[in-house]
Amino acid sequence: MKRIIYITDGNEVQGLGHVYQSKTFANYLISKSKVGVNITFLTKSDDSVITLISEEGYNIIKCGSDSDIFKYLQNKNPDIIIFDKIDVNPILAKNIKNKLRSKLVIFTNLSTANDYADISILADIGSDFKNIKEILQNNQIKYFGPKYWILRPEFYSIKKNIQENNEIIKNILLIFGGADPCNYSLDVARGLLSMNDNFNLNIIVGMSYKYISSLNEVLKKNKNRVTLLRNVKNVAFIMKESDLVITSPGISFFEALVVGTPVICFHQDELQKKVYSTTFDTYGKENIHLLPSIIKSRRFVFPDNPLVKEMEIGEGITELINQILYN
Repeated sequence: MKRIIYITDGNEVQGLGHVYQSKTFANYLISKSKVGVNITFLTKSDDSVITLISEEGYNIIKCGSDSDIFKYLQNKNPDIIIFDKIDVNPILAKNIKNKLRSKLVIFTNLSTANDYADISILADIGSDFKNIKEILQNNQIKYFGPKYWILRPEFYSIKKNIQENNEIIKNILLIFGGADPCNYSLDVARGLLSMNDNFNLNIIVGMSYKYISSLNEVLKKNKNRVTLLRNVKNVAFIMKESDLVITSPGISFFEALVVGTPVICFHQDELQKKVYSTTFDTYGKENIHLLPSIIKSRRFVFPDNPLVKEMEIGEGITELINQILYN
């Protein structure tokens, strides 16, 4: 039996993507393990994150600080410690590396804490979307590239035939993450609804989205064409049934391509713009007025693009599980 402690956070700024990915990967570890695993979660986040994880059946403990986290880790001495958050404290990671005997795994982190990890995974930053497994002299392993996105099981089974993509756009999905700090959900919806085209619009927002009242005002005026969705469980199916997905860089961008639906990408910050624009067209708030011409000319990212096919999106899940549990 492998004893695993999983540490993740989410909030209105960062959204809940790390939390959802953590739940998904924890489920894979349990379902695919040959040795059995016991997983406990730690978080510094509020009750919304605690509820999300506990409703999956996991034990989750609220910690007030990184010092509290380290004390808990020292006391429990787990076999494996997994972080999934963008800002892992390098001092905490260094203490784990130097003072504990646990294997340290870090997902989707942008701090220097990765330097202390036995295994680090960055699916969309650091390799220009090339899939790389890098083994360093000290036996640290670094995984880069879309192959190492953690997709929920339905994204491996719900796929449309690429030929099903319609020349005429009838159904559009907007999905900008759990927080959508730039409020693209509202501004892109307004831009689309100003067009004369007769399409239906689905908008998925997360629990951390704080502009719901403003969005509802727009929806009231267009209730026959627009559906607002929250706490959605069937995202893969909705993406498959859409003719176009408009989203931000990150996992939803790749999920849409996996199910076979074209994408338009709006970056939320300069880092996303810098990373994604080397490979994909991305747009900002200043480009929303261009949506009619972008859609008319079909300047989309298509799932049958040879570059996208080479990315093997989400196909590295078994490789990661084996490396974490058995090596």
